[in-house]
Amino acid sequence: MLHPATGRDSMQHVETVSNMAVELEGEVYLPLSEVLERLGVTRQTLWRWRREREVPTGHCNRSGQVVFSMSEVEKIEAYANRLVPSRVGSSVDSDQLGLFNGGM
Repeated sequence: MLHPATGRDSMQHVETVSNMAVELEGEVYLPLSEVLERLGVTRQTLWRWRREREVPTGHCNRSGQVVFSMSEVEKIEAYANRLVPSRVGSSVDSDQLGLFNGGM
């Protein structure tokens, strides 16, 4: 597709970011597979986060491939690497505390 202002192809591959990234109208987008690899999460995990509206949902290109802008990837990465308070009283905590209390 030709970009109206420049007359150039508006979808250019950006080799410097990733061989799978694309640049559309000056914005770099990563495909879903690249985001999953970069974050080390499964497709199901990312889809759950998207469904729960915890992270940006991304965009679909004309072939139906889900892509994320670099700013969206950074937001997903921040969510994936967040720290949450430990829940005292959960079964995991109770089991771990039991080990320190003589196994009871």
